[in-house]
Amino acid sequence: MLLPSADSNERLPWQILAEGLGFDNRDHELWWLNTAESLNRVMMQCGYSVDMQYKYLSFFHRQVLARMGTFRRPGVEPAFICGLSHGGHPFEISVKMDNTATTCRVGFTPVGPFAGTTHDPLNTHSNREMLAQLTTMLPQIDLRWFDHFHGQFALDHEQQNAVTGKLLRESHGIESLSIDFKDNDMVPKAYFYPIPVHVGSGTSLFDLGFRALESLEATRSDAGLNAAVAVFKDFLAPRVPPEGTMNGSLLGMVGIDCLHPSKSRLKLYLANFRMDLATIREYWTIGGAMEDETTAKGLALAETLAKRLNLGDKACETIDPERLPFMLNYEVRPGSSAIKPQIYFPLLGVNDEFIADALMDFFQVLGWSHSASHYKEELRQRFPRRDLSQTTNVQRWLGFSYSAEKGPTVNIYYDAVAGNVAKE
Repeated sequence: MLLPSADSNERLPWQILAEGLGFDNRDHELWWLNTAESLNRVMMQCGYSVDMQYKYLSFFHRQVLARMGTFRRPGVEPAFICGLSHGGHPFEISVKMDNTATTCRVGFTPVGPFAGTTHDPLNTHSNREMLAQLTTMLPQIDLRWFDHFHGQFALDHEQQNAVTGKLLRESHGIESLSIDFKDNDMVPKAYFYPIPVHVGSGTSLFDLGFRALESLEATRSDAGLNAAVAVFKDFLAPRVPPEGTMNGSLLGMVGIDCLHPSKSRLKLYLANFRMDLATIREYWTIGGAMEDETTAKGLALAETLAKRLNLGDKACETIDPERLPFMLNYEVRPGSSAIKPQIYFPLLGVNDEFIADALMDFFQVLGWSHSASHYKEELRQRFPRRDLSQTTNVQRWLGFSYSAEKGPTVNIYYDAVAGNVAKE
């Protein structure tokens, strides 16, 4: 869907809402100016009705941006910054595409009033506080799994202050949230990062992760994840890198839907600092344990995408905020032994126009004719003040998965602040 240009006199919902809702302070306004236009344009391109645009943008203004704290800009440095974006802003926009629909999503970390200070160095309370407050308007929120993992990866106040000097500033957070704007509703998700407690306790990421997963099964009769978790543990155990090295996969994150456990999914995220086509095959098939037709179809497309991006045989060899690792996640559901893999290609540092061209080639392979013809132009409209022939940080991650029910799914994650308005 081609939209009015940034210079057009046609006013979009994000502009009208700014006049009607106003802002609590200058930071709130800067967050809106740097994110709302791109979010609005993504919604329009994804086919959201005008009513839904107003609904979701109003929610975004009141419930998300009002909790984002200080907007990082020249001369203004927040006490807490976040690894969700290249610039340390705790926010991203993503788009999920499959054969049935295109869904707009936001990922963010609500920032508490003392986040990044000695009173709350790891921003430990704001995510749950926000979810608890949202239960009045989103009654589907269920915090049982959230509370379990929050407790498993918690550090006391003294430990938090001790580990902050040992972590990259971008790694100070222990949790983040995302919300899918879907089917006239909002689906909240939470993500937990075990690296701070690993640094603070000395316990390996592998042991921390599986202790959290297995204790969920042991303490909650509604978990129903034992079979899939056991398969995954057996696969990952011999592939964990020796202490102090990166020649393997780190359990970097655990994700959940903040819904009733019977409806939630558990996602286990690996960070891999070296990736080639052989490794993609190994991890996609869980070491050969998954050999069904669906897995084979998905693997063939994942390899095609890797080749289109020229990323399949490249390696990330350092832990550096300027160089992202490859990521893989494995989705399991209560009562099922099935494991669904998803691979994330890191795009930071790669020319945005090249990525757009590669994606249009891939969309042609998938038979997605509209995106194959229009994705690059739509990307320019999403970030109208950036020259994609020069930028390397607007498209940050590219995820791919495949299922028998929906076929291929592509997830594109954008550094919205990098692609928008002035920061002063």
